[in-house]
Amino acid sequence: MQDALGSLGISAINQALGKNGRGITFPAPIMRDGPGWRAEVDLPLGVTVSEVLEKRDKLASGLRRALGCVWPEPVSEEHPGRLVVWVGDQEVRKARQPTWPLLKSGQVSLFEAIPYGSDQRGRPVSILLMFANVLIGSMPRYGKTFALRVLLLACALDPLSELRLFELKGTGDLSALEKVAHHYAKGATDAAKAACVASLAEVYGELDRRAEVIDRLPRHQAPEFKVTPELAARRDLGLHPMVIAIDECQELFADDEYGEEAAKYATAIIKRGPALGIILILATQRPDKDSLPVCRFKGPARPEARRGSGMIWTAPWCRSWAEATVQPAEAA
Repeated sequence: MQDALGSLGISAINQALGKNGRGITFPAPIMRDGPGWRAEVDLPLGVTVSEVLEKRDKLASGLRRALGCVWPEPVSEEHPGRLVVWVGDQEVRKARQPTWPLLKSGQVSLFEAIPYGSDQRGRPVSILLMFANVLIGSMPRYGKTFALRVLLLACALDPLSELRLFELKGTGDLSALEKVAHHYAKGATDAAKAACVASLAEVYGELDRRAEVIDRLPRHQAPEFKVTPELAARRDLGLHPMVIAIDECQELFADDEYGEEAAKYATAIIKRGPALGIILILATQRPDKDSLPVCRFKGPARPEARRGSGMIWTAPWCRSWAEATVQPAEAA
């Protein structure tokens, strides 16, 4: 591990490892951790974990392991120089994922975190969808729709949820959910796009209705001016969770006839929907300004499939960057 860190070309590390240097310390022994090995390192004074993260490929080279096996990360509760390097027995893309906990039975509440998949170390990953919007992006054929389908299957297991699903590729990837969807359309046809815009228009109108309902409630029932599980369960209020999912959304937003109107509705839903119990999920292979509503997505729930570099990524207008992978549950 010391040799690998010394190969990164970070001068402060080289000085620490050199003659009369203070060296690199290991606060805990290197040990087995799940399907791999874990090393905890105190980097030299002034060196931060982010400097090592930027050189992950060189670290993998120094360890003589495949890039998909080597995962450095910070220790959030410690100082910025505390590094954990986890080295897997096999590349993350080859590792079998655990069975999805909801595969055969179960019920969820969208107000609670739902099981989604596992990270590169095989640790369970859950996602809280309520009060957030989701963007899923990837190269074609790298799991974008697969990632979307896991989320929607979980949403369907909330008895209060209303699903509006639009699969604009047309291959039927979401057809298993058609029977439980309030609205459903597939294909890149004008009819499917028109149906999607019409559904978005309904949800756009729902924004004002829901806001008025919450405003009229006694403050003790909505102290934070947003939907709660108790309010969602009241059928007379119509504040149940609503999930709108558009797969291959670039087909809609880049369309000359429907794109501008769809972007208007989607932008309003992104901005105002989360507090009102409305969740928008977009999946695309083209995360650019012409294929998406130009608006910052709210919340941390941005699962994204593999791109060319193999890293998880976020569209520039989301203004964040993730340095880890999250894999959807295999069995879903």
